[in-house]
Amino acid sequence: LYVFGGQDPENTSMETLLLPPRPLPPGTTGLLGAPFAAQLQPVVAINCGGKGAAEFTEDVNVSGGAPVSTDAAITGAAAAPEAVYKTQRSGDCTYVISGLDPKSCYRLELHFAELVFNANGQRTFDVTINGVLALSKFDVYRSATAKNKAVTHVFSVVPDSLGSLTLGFTSGVNEATVAGVSVAKVIRFPVSSPGFSLVKPYDVLARAGDPVSFASRINGKSPTLFQWRRNGTSVTGATRTIFSIPEVTLAQAGSYSVLAGGTVAGPAASLIVAGEASFSRSVQPGGTGWLTVPFAGAGASFRWLLNGNPLSDGNGITGARTNKLTIGGFKLGNEGDYQCVVSAFGDSETFGPYNIHLMRPPELTNGAPPDAIIIGTFKWQLTSNESQTSYAVTGLPPGLVYNPATATISGTATKSGFYNISVVPSNPAGIGPLKTFVLKVEPVPISVRGNFAGLIDRQSTVNGNLGGSLRFTVGSTGLLSGRLVNGKVEYSFTGRLSGTAGGDPSCKVRILRAIGSPLDLFFTLQRSDGSMTGSLGVGTALALLRGRPVAVTSAAATSTELNCFLGLVDAQDVGNAAMPQGTGWMRVPRTIGNGGIAVSGTGRLPDGTPVSFSSNECADGEVPVFMILPAGNGSVLGWFQIDAQSPSLQTLGGTLNWRKTGPSSSTDYTYRSGINVNLSA
Repeated sequence: LYVFGGQDPENTSMETLLLPPRPLPPGTTGLLGAPFAAQLQPVVAINCGGKGAAEFTEDVNVSGGAPVSTDAAITGAAAAPEAVYKTQRSGDCTYVISGLDPKSCYRLELHFAELVFNANGQRTFDVTINGVLALSKFDVYRSATAKNKAVTHVFSVVPDSLGSLTLGFTSGVNEATVAGVSVAKVIRFPVSSPGFSLVKPYDVLARAGDPVSFASRINGKSPTLFQWRRNGTSVTGATRTIFSIPEVTLAQAGSYSVLAGGTVAGPAASLIVAGEASFSRSVQPGGTGWLTVPFAGAGASFRWLLNGNPLSDGNGITGARTNKLTIGGFKLGNEGDYQCVVSAFGDSETFGPYNIHLMRPPELTNGAPPDAIIIGTFKWQLTSNESQTSYAVTGLPPGLVYNPATATISGTATKSGFYNISVVPSNPAGIGPLKTFVLKVEPVPISVRGNFAGLIDRQSTVNGNLGGSLRFTVGSTGLLSGRLVNGKVEYSFTGRLSGTAGGDPSCKVRILRAIGSPLDLFFTLQRSDGSMTGSLGVGTALALLRGRPVAVTSAAATSTELNCFLGLVDAQDVGNAAMPQGTGWMRVPRTIGNGGIAVSGTGRLPDGTPVSFSSNECADGEVPVFMILPAGNGSVLGWFQIDAQSPSLQTLGGTLNWRKTGPSSSTDYTYRSGINVNLSA
């Protein structure tokens, strides 16, 4: 027995009962007139001729035919995603769905849309299910009433004895076509009277982002089990009498109902969700303006207003009663604030206002550019009071470029000075007024040019607790080169200062080593006085550094010599047999010449160890001193301070840290465990 209702142009979804011409499978029972509950258990959904879309898989289980597709929008796509109807299998073809229970009933949905023809009778074909004619001379266009409109036919079917459904599509007038196939198992079971009834929840129109709640209203004895469902599918965790959505989205629109007591399905309430409009903010004269309110759900109506007055189609306006308003031939009278009133279920939400104005020649709205510096990257964003604005830019300094795609001026200027930059904005409405800006490009500050010297602190991982020294020269372009002594090893390096106008420039250099991890040198030079702070790192271990600009002098060449003693600074070291109980000395020649002051020294430490150094006098008379002991078993690290009031009144002072890590030789039995002493010069 098979019964089907034919083609009804007023309905795009039709239910057909189709049973095979054979007895019901053993073990099945027909309960005529008995109350029952039913649930659908999805088995397979196939996107014919296409790739996967939502719960629909790519085209499988098919022989014959060929894929076809369209880019056109599909209307009425409620039973399946729109993408399913856009791809189809055309021509004689057969789908075989296997692995089903021959004793069970299944719900079969066949999805169609006419993608080619615009009239009845242009395409007809037959559809069979397990050899039984289900649709005869089926006309998709006649059934859907329009081109590119979805239509779904639903069948209740029983598989053959092998548990298969064989779906045949045979061409008649032009080629057969099918967009999608979905199969779900119907699970039915008799139920007794529940002793209660469910009242339909209120339908809801909501604004995207607002909270939404559905309440199950019960007549009679209240059940203990609740399960809310959306479009027939259970919502995870929704098992209370009230179902709430804190911030609703368009994707959550649909039909909501509750299954109570595990058997009684209540009437469904509809949820429509609408969101803020997207729109064209500025429209050129004679162009087309538009506004679109996104929404999901069925049953909403729309009404557009301009400055509070209802709009109607005509005079270039279309869609005044839809979610998308279009204004053609845009003119001054179309300017203003647009609103959309969305109505459903006796409720309404007003979206907007959205201001659209007639495009005019643009004017620049950005302020003056920030100052640039030849050692720093520069970026300046151009803006105007209109959309679709492009800019003509002239007068940029070398190194800066204008990017039309982003309307930005960026780069690194290579020449200092003051530059007059001219900018002319334009758009489809015309050319705006020229505006000239003055851009200042700073040179490298004089205070951070020249020679610099400094010391690196002791750190076990970085330099074996020996410390180090640093000397380098910065040129007028910010390029620098120098030498780094880290513990017992000396390295050369090059780099470039970077910074912002008015700020303190810095430099970061990575020094590769033949053995061990790279050295990461970083320092900042203070714009005010050129003093240097930073660090030398190996991985996460850091040794701090400090330095000063090397003194520059125009004094006549002279040489003087200072002599000093080196004694214990800390009182607790005096009389300590583990520390040298004597006095060291040092002879320190100071030579002025070649625009600078060279300082060197030779002498002996309190334990008699000979030492020497060579350095430069820095600003304020500071002299960095770093000396590795002759056997490499320690170092001396610190700063001298020279007060050179006159050649006859020069004084020298300071504190040096002397660290000895072990004996100087196999015959050195003094202070074998190592010392760490502060010496006063």
